[in-house]
Amino acid sequence: MSGSVSKNIRSRLAPAVRGEYLPYESSGTRVLWSLPAPKKCELIGGGSREPDLFASVMKVRTETDVRWPDQRTPADAYSDHYCLSIEGKPVGCLSMTRGLHGEIFLQEYFPPAFFDIFPDRLMSAYRFRLMPAYRRTSASIRRH
Repeated sequence: MSGSVSKNIRSRLAPAVRGEYLPYESSGTRVLWSLPAPKKCELIGGGSREPDLFASVMKVRTETDVRWPDQRTPADAYSDHYCLSIEGKPVGCLSMTRGLHGEIFLQEYFPPAFFDIFPDRLMSAYRFRLMPAYRRTSASIRRH
């Protein structure tokens, strides 16, 4: 049933955003989603070993959150990173850690039993950032 629900949601979302979903491979940087003209929009995924991707993620992090001068975390080294770009300019980012790859971000706040019972299912998303001009509250975003 979950496959049909996922397929149903995807079939409703794809026409709405007119984007193209691309296959993801775990190694290297990959374009996961792309929206062509009028403004090219791409979601790119990969690891911290991909210098261009990680530099884009760090650019968004440092420009959107000035609370900490160093936006790096120990989990960055073994996490998946995603960057949303519009016309080649990074405008958003998100990082995700899988429990199987190392300690997840803020693991100390999770019940220890979770890691004994669900080691292959635990993930932590962190440092979701979006440039102010692209947030819903921005006047530059057209409201429907």
